[in-house]
Amino acid sequence: ASDSISGLGQVMIQIRDTTVGAWFDGSSWIGQEIWLDVNGLESWNYSAGFEPFLDGHSYVLESVSYDAAGNVQLIESSQGFTFDTSGPDAGFVAHGSFTEPQHWTADTSSISAVWTGFTDQGSGIVYYDVSVGTSPDLQDIYEWTSVGMDTSVIIDSLSLAHGTTYFSRVRAWDGLGNVSEPSVTDFRSVDMVAPVVDSLFEVSMDNPIYYGESEEIMVSWRGEDLLSGIKSYSVALGTAPAADDAVSWADSVLLGTFYFSNLSLSKISSKVLFLVKVVTDSGVTNSLPLFVRIVFMSTLFFLSSLIRSSDL
Repeated sequence: ASDSISGLGQVMIQIRDTTVGAWFDGSSWIGQEIWLDVNGLESWNYSAGFEPFLDGHSYVLESVSYDAAGNVQLIESSQGFTFDTSGPDAGFVAHGSFTEPQHWTADTSSISAVWTGFTDQGSGIVYYDVSVGTSPDLQDIYEWTSVGMDTSVIIDSLSLAHGTTYFSRVRAWDGLGNVSEPSVTDFRSVDMVAPVVDSLFEVSMDNPIYYGESEEIMVSWRGEDLLSGIKSYSVALGTAPAADDAVSWADSVLLGTFYFSNLSLSKISSKVLFLVKVVTDSGVTNSLPLFVRIVFMSTLFFLSSLIRSSDL
């Protein structure tokens, strides 16, 4: 403040809470306008501490000056601000995507996460940071790291272990350095062991030695995966272990029995190899496929692959 003729005589301020319509009297808030003396004239200050101000409330600070002759400043000076001491509101985080969260994976080197719903009504969100841990409150795999304003991340170059469960966490920071509570994903576990077929039966569970039908085949099997579980089966018929030239692959078979019909098979007495090949979503296969032999009318191979719940 300044006055070039008689000089400054007094500077006063008022602090108004525009959220509730109250004025600060120096110690509390009242319902009528009041002006407060400041310290100094040309360079002045007023100290009130943080205690009277409430998080999320908006305030206007107005000042007025008088010269030594009692003339008052024609236009009051003002400055508004919002008091912000709380962190942003936490949102939601998922592995992979919200529509298809990835609870199981065969990937031992990377984790992906997406998030949404973080908000801040004060100074606004300025960046996010993420971490990965073996429990919802740890960051023992990947320490807190800023990703800017991105709302998704792929963290690679990790060393994830088979059978271990991991959690990703996300925090939001506002422009004043306030941080939100961390939001945590559901679990994501690593499963690197292939599922197995421990039993295979031609025609029925009674496993007959001879089968004399040329237009239909029914095969049953038992599959097992001890960790992530089996999602579905795919089945085919072929004239070689890797072929599906008799019946093309049928996917998303949910039961352990499949009925092939309307076949045209040559009536040649031969030994038949029914082969079960176990495959995961990540491409992991069993090294020794399970197979059985029966006497049948043609040289025919049955192939089945199991898909577990990895990468869902």
